[in-house]
Amino acid sequence: VPSPPAAPAEASQPITPAQHKFLLHGIRNIKRTKDAFAFNAPVDPIKLNIPSYLDFIKKPMDLGTMEDKLKRGAYSSIDEYVSDFHQIVENTTIFNGAEHPVTKAAVNMKGTFDKQMSNLPRADVTEPTPAEKKAAKKASVSKASAARRDGDGRPKREIHPPPPRDLPYSSVKPKKKKYQLELRFCQEVVNEMNKPKYQMFAFPFYQPVDPVALNIPHYHKIIKKPMDLGTVSSKLKGGQYENAKEFESDVRLMFANCFKFNPPMDQVHQMGRQLEEVFNRKWDQKKEWIEDHTPASGPHSPGTSPEPEEEEEEEEEEMEEEEENEISILQKQIAAMSKQVEMIKKKSSPPAPTKKGVKSAKPAKKVGKKSATTVTLPAKVEKKAKPKVKKERIPYVTYEEKQEISNRINTLPESKMATALKIIRDNMPNLRGVDDEELELDIDELSNEVLYKLLTFVR
Repeated sequence: VPSPPAAPAEASQPITPAQHKFLLHGIRNIKRTKDAFAFNAPVDPIKLNIPSYLDFIKKPMDLGTMEDKLKRGAYSSIDEYVSDFHQIVENTTIFNGAEHPVTKAAVNMKGTFDKQMSNLPRADVTEPTPAEKKAAKKASVSKASAARRDGDGRPKREIHPPPPRDLPYSSVKPKKKKYQLELRFCQEVVNEMNKPKYQMFAFPFYQPVDPVALNIPHYHKIIKKPMDLGTVSSKLKGGQYENAKEFESDVRLMFANCFKFNPPMDQVHQMGRQLEEVFNRKWDQKKEWIEDHTPASGPHSPGTSPEPEEEEEEEEEEMEEEEENEISILQKQIAAMSKQVEMIKKKSSPPAPTKKGVKSAKPAKKVGKKSATTVTLPAKVEKKAKPKVKKERIPYVTYEEKQEISNRINTLPESKMATALKIIRDNMPNLRGVDDEELELDIDELSNEVLYKLLTFVR
């Protein structure tokens, strides 16, 4: 049963553990919304070229500072917390004026904040003990779903990134013939982005971000999968990309990291946009470049091409390898069953049990042989049918669309939030065993396919 919202009289009382957890989740969700981009960090008058800012604003405040104060337990009451949020809106109105886009964003953000605060738990609501949480997990599905619903369907959980899943590049991926040409084009793209004429806005992306040198110690708390041009180039030359899609994914990740960490008004953000335009222009030439650099058909007639034959050969080789593996597994199973038969024969001393043992073992042999024929033969038929199935190309989800997903998903009612979580779980097997309350994701950790499904759903 959802807890009733806190009464106005309770606002001046100390913050309870349940309320503290709610507020911490809430401020993090607000920071992810589109309207919060200008308020996530303290205003820097030097970087933003507004030296008069502190002459007008005597009490600066931002969402990052509010989150930090919550973590430190610096708020003695709900009133203090709400007062700090209102201070943000008041500051931007004073400095920018009521009609400025940044002020309008603050007003929109306040609407989200007010709706969120209407669900603040009452002071008499206590945080469940570990034993109660464990018991709740064992409850029936119907009870669990009822317990997670709010009065207005507001989600009670946040999405944070899981631990990094980066694997060491211990081995080089084998290059398939059909991808070699497009990987050559990827090298052309890297060369283009490294040209001296783009150096003025490309230099921040040449090497990995150094949080110590740049005095941004919180960088890796926000960016879970760093990427840069130097790393992309090294992976490309080292044969760690199987195809152009993997290369593009890393380059897009580099830009997404830039736009996530640096707000739109920041100079590095603008540099990232400029370099992204260079990349997009070059990437649009991919099809034409590959056509121009495809080798002549040679002895083949003008109307034919050797590429399909090469692809078929590679696919046949892959199928043969898989079939050999299956046969090997089945042979091991048959050998194990044969050993069991021998053991039964040796253990049985009287004649009658021996016959019985042999009879019971013989069907096992037949099963082994039958499985060897029934498994391997259909495998060929199924695998040969695979090349005919062509997946529909999924459009690339842009940075703006990711922002839209992030903004909309935080305002979904509970029923739709459950569907969104199911989309994520169905496409990310490693999260299927994670409890809803413990589920932590960053939108940049999701694959393009999952992002596209979420975008379609929230729209």
